[in-house]
Amino acid sequence: MKSAAEECAAIAGDFIAESESFAIRPRRSGNHSFTSADLGRICGDAVYEKLESLGRNPSVNLDNPDKEIFVEMRQNAAYVFTGISKGVGGLPVGTQGKMVVLVSGGIDSPVAAWLLMRRGVKIIPVFCNNAPFSDEATRKKAIKCVKVLNEWSAGNPMKMYEVPNGKNLQAIQDNCSLKNTCILCKRMMYRIAFEVMEKEKASGIITGSSLGQVASQTTSTCMLKFMVWDFRYIIPS
Repeated sequence: MKSAAEECAAIAGDFIAESESFAIRPRRSGNHSFTSADLGRICGDAVYEKLESLGRNPSVNLDNPDKEIFVEMRQNAAYVFTGISKGVGGLPVGTQGKMVVLVSGGIDSPVAAWLLMRRGVKIIPVFCNNAPFSDEATRKKAIKCVKVLNEWSAGNPMKMYEVPNGKNLQAIQDNCSLKNTCILCKRMMYRIAFEVMEKEKASGIITGSSLGQVASQTTSTCMLKFMVWDFRYIIPS
């Protein structure tokens, strides 16, 4: 506590100007013989005396101070700082296991992936390349989205799978009713994602499906996601 108070006083000399009010924001974690209020009082006294010695007419204002000094005591270490930068929140990526995400060139799947990342899930992106039914621009957009997500995956670099799906789509169009194309294409993508999930020992599949938004997101295609756990039984090889 003594060293924390000394550090607060040293910071205050450069941080708090003439006639500015200040407040100490103390927190503790661990077992100590003193309370957070004790920590704040000792550090506050040290800051006040330092500013007074510099002739700066200090004042304490706990409700609306001009400057704040934060002190976090964690067992045998104290952290003293003058500001807090708001982060994205949530849980650290990788703490809640791995999941496969079906990414496309749109915004829905990256948003779904991002929301799960915020809850601590490590993402394994899978892009089903439908060329020649889709163009190179779609592929580049999907890769760009994954690169942006990867920037927020510190310590858990992403491994992206790109799977050719054009021949599958052609076979569906050649052998099935045209009205079922979207359903069967989505079904194939889930099968592909399931194989990656098995290979990576992941725990689930993420999609950006938004019911009724586009033709490939009807009740029929969206219901497929609830079957993913039984793929090996309900979908013949």
